[in-house]
Amino acid sequence: MPKLPVATPEEPPPAGADFGRRLREIRKAQGQTLEDLSSASGLSRAAVSKIERGEMSPTYDSLLKIARGLKSDVAKLISGRQPAGGAYDVTRAGEGAEHPADKRFPTRLLAPNLPDRALHAFVTEVRAIPIKIYGPWDSHDSEDFLYVLDGVIEVHLRDQPPIRLKKGDSMQVDGRIPHALTAILAGAAGTKKATAQLLWVSVPLS
Repeated sequence: MPKLPVATPEEPPPAGADFGRRLREIRKAQGQTLEDLSSASGLSRAAVSKIERGEMSPTYDSLLKIARGLKSDVAKLISGRQPAGGAYDVTRAGEGAEHPADKRFPTRLLAPNLPDRALHAFVTEVRAIPIKIYGPWDSHDSEDFLYVLDGVIEVHLRDQPPIRLKKGDSMQVDGRIPHALTAILAGAAGTKKATAQLLWVSVPLS
């Protein structure tokens, strides 16, 4: 049986300004102006410009829109790596490419050497943010699967009562439904965890 090619491991790139520079390079390599990408992605020119300058962290929804506007892939935007179609990639514990998304959710992309894929898998840290000060709820064109690795989270969906998930629980949901995720303080007094860890698998909708 022939062996599949193995993706060459590399250090995950930092987010923020480096992501913005990478986005600008990809856009310019395609001959697109800020106005072109704004029109193709549906994001405002000001938002694209701020993301490129590292002044604004893109949400997952913004990443999906930018990827479509560039006819690229979310994983390539995050990792900066070329597609390795037909290969496989192993992500060791604690590794992955840092996702430059909403700072409320420190996130790592798993298998960053495989940009050419149908789904994206992330390990996300969910923090205990009171829902009253959570800010704008999230919504994105994808189908999502959530699996709680550690701690307890509460999933808030528009027009639905909160759904509490503990370690080992899972949920599949249409990412287009406005939602918010918060960690629930759990444990004995003095040992309550302020964060939870989540495996998040996302399949962008075409």
